[in-house]
Amino acid sequence: RRLAERGAQITALARPRGETWVPDENATVVLLVDTSGSMRARDVEPTRLDAASAAMRSFLDRLPKRFHVGLVEFSSVPDVLAEPTRDRQLVRDAITYLTPDAGTAIGDGLDIATRLAQSTLAREGAKRGQDGKLPAAIVLLSDGAQNRGTLRPQQAAQKARTAGIRVFTVALGTQKGVVRFGFGPFGQTIPVPPDPATMRMIARTTGARTYTANNAERLEAV
Repeated sequence: RRLAERGAQITALARPRGETWVPDENATVVLLVDTSGSMRARDVEPTRLDAASAAMRSFLDRLPKRFHVGLVEFSSVPDVLAEPTRDRQLVRDAITYLTPDAGTAIGDGLDIATRLAQSTLAREGAKRGQDGKLPAAIVLLSDGAQNRGTLRPQQAAQKARTAGIRVFTVALGTQKGVVRFGFGPFGQTIPVPPDPATMRMIARTTGARTYTANNAERLEAV
């Protein structure tokens, strides 16, 4: 009898409660990666950018095939490397073009990623859910503070929130990270600590989560 009663309780818990979760075939993820010069730092081995590239490839392997995924890089200016697509190989090929460049325009990069997700979902006819969110997410990986661009990170985060898109953020690197420019006596070592406060602000503004990664294993886990 006890087993029967227990079974009845489990069955009751398993019954639908007025809502049915259905995977959205138009769900879109935009990978937004920092390619500023500080991404050549080796505090995250082999370099910050190499670790980020490996983690993104692993992410593509795990992401359900029905989802669209795109890739945007940003340094001093943002650049769309892959429009959201179900073709994982196209995005993998785009990752191979990532190289450290110059400055860090987080706000402009986030703005481009937001508009890219919006336009993709508009073409697919996707609508906002009852929570006001679009079936989309941006995964932002950055290792430093903004020093280029026209749009501030907070402004871009507000625009993403208004669009109904959550931005999950990862602050990559350690406080001891440095990059070296030049050679011999003319060389210069520059500290390049990450900026977790800005990553935290963006995630919280858009209703998402933020993470820190000080090594490649942690980044893979995130």
